[in-house]
Amino acid sequence: MLAFAGRFATLPDKPPEFTTLHLLHGKADLIVPVGHAYAAYERLSQCQGDATLDVADSVCHSLCP
Repeated sequence: MLAFAGRFATLPDKPPEFTTLHLLHGKADLIVPVGHAYAAYERLSQCQGDATLDVADSVCHSLCP
């Protein structure tokens, strides 16, 4: 599963089974601040979820080349 510039409404108590989450977020996102992606990744890591996080320095709340 791929999540770009999104966030959980509430952080999960357990990770999804049989799923790897790839979190992609722009550091310059003013709509959904990048802190939400860091918090989600941290929570997923704490509960042994399979997740990755990539943060793009100059990207805001949009898909770009």
